[in-house]
Amino acid sequence: MKLLDVCLLSEKKMGRVCDKRWGLRTIDIDMLIYDNTVCNSDRLVLPHPYLHERCFVLAPLIQIAGNISINGSKVMEFLNNCHNQQVELYKKLHWNVEKRCFSQ
Repeated sequence: MKLLDVCLLSEKKMGRVCDKRWGLRTIDIDMLIYDNTVCNSDRLVLPHPYLHERCFVLAPLIQIAGNISINGSKVMEFLNNCHNQQVELYKKLHWNVEKRCFSQ
């Protein structure tokens, strides 16, 4: 839960105000997955309950962790099942093995 608290504090520092569920917001930091952790508490659900439906989340996730499975399915399977959602990646990222970071 410490990571969740860090995310929430970061949102608050960036000016996020929680007025309405699924309303407009300045910033939204979602925890999608964390290792193979499964959590279903009042504060956090992991894996994210709508992850498999959101192409705008799945497309970049494939770039950084394309081979992972979530609830027994590969991320690419979820992406292939997203219909009527168009996603255009801003930039393709490449993993730099030596520096252990992404580059453009």
